Amino acid sequence: MAKQKRPHNQHRATKKSLSAALALGVLVSVLDSTSAKADFFLHHWEDQREMANSFRLSADVSYYSTHADYDATGIQLLPAGLTNYSRINTDITARYGFTDRISGYARMSWARIELEHDTRPGSSFGFTDQSLGTTIKLYQNSRGSTLEPRIDLQFQADLPLYNNSVSELNLLPYLGDGSTDLTAGAFVVLPLWQKKGREISSTLGGAYTYRTSNFSSAIPWSWTLRYNTPNQGFFTSAGFYGLQSLKTDPNALNVSGTKGSIGTGGSFITNAVNPSHLTVFGQAGFRFSSTLAVTFTGDQSLWGQNSPVGLNLIFGLQAHLGGPDSKDPSYLAPKDYGKSNQGFVNYTLTAKVIRSNDRMNLLKIDKGTGEGVEEGQVFDIFKVKPDGSVDEAVARARVTHVRSGEAALSVDEYFKEVWIDEGFIAKRPIP
Repeated sequence: MAKQKRPHNQHRATKKSLSAALALGVLVSVLDSTSAKADFFLHHWEDQREMANSFRLSADVSYYSTHADYDATGIQLLPAGLTNYSRINTDITARYGFTDRISGYARMSWARIELEHDTRPGSSFGFTDQSLGTTIKLYQNSRGSTLEPRIDLQFQADLPLYNNSVSELNLLPYLGDGSTDLTAGAFVVLPLWQKKGREISSTLGGAYTYRTSNFSSAIPWSWTLRYNTPNQGFFTSAGFYGLQSLKTDPNALNVSGTKGSIGTGGSFITNAVNPSHLTVFGQAGFRFSSTLAVTFTGDQSLWGQNSPVGLNLIFGLQAHLGGPDSKDPSYLAPKDYGKSNQGFVNYTLTAKVIRSNDRMNLLKIDKGTGEGVEEGQVFDIFKVKPDGSVDEAVARARVTHVRSGEAALSVDEYFKEVWIDEGFIAKRPIP
């Protein structure tokens, strides 16, 4: 019997199937390696939300050092033969606000690692775990008060750009864990105080992280107390962040699996089984303008289980372009902001002038604390036409005193040579 020939299109289908299988195999080998996650101890769960049409670029250079671990009971121990593990990390983070509710971010990370060990010293460098994510503003009170809480949802993926099998083959320190981590969580931002653009706020965040390669799922969390200035001056923040393992790692049943990674000299910075930790941090920064700032941050671990005892020192540089923050009328001086009746300005609150004294540049409006009016807020004053419609803006004023149902304002700038009368309209620009 003559051998039946395979149709030509079947050859092509087989070739495509093999190509797809090969591509899938390469993808799986990249995303599903078997080493542990150093990124867990270097980047905490942080709100990455950005204002609409705003682009923020951050460059951070950090020095991390550890020579001890917390064991499964939280007691510090020294891994055998390890003198010190250190790494210089460089992170470039870009954030952009697509709308008032949705923003996205990406972080590119690179590291150089030095391992001082009795039997396996060495150094390595290259890309580490890269991050992609999106933040969605779920809730914010629409009354227009500057002291209103906000709830943000955030989704993040951490992807490795390295192969620890190559590091092991060359007896080099591991660059990370190689696992793909998928995290979903939320932040509650609660402003506590605000005056003339300066503010104190509290942010509490929590999430759920799924990890590949059989590593335990976990609950990352953070709490931050922040003092912020809008355009210039010092700002600071402090708080705690940590990780609570859900203890789903099957290697916990294997005693040898809890001894740390040989690729990092026995340190739990990689290959930690069911790691949990608590870290305190503090940050101080100086904002040269609304577009440029520098930061200095220190992190120190306080407690852990199957985790490293580490110190992390970070120097950061931030550049901020576009968005409402760069032209916030509540914060800028009149000469910097310009006249309110030029261009497109959105307003969040409308009030009526119920008393005025042009000789003293003072006026009073019929809105107060009940409507979210606070000291330091800016209002544009509009003339009213004979038919009752709102005419052009004639002045700009700032709130000096406020109580329930009314507020006193001082005129900062006149746009027109006109007397402000009762019945004129006051509108508050949206920050």
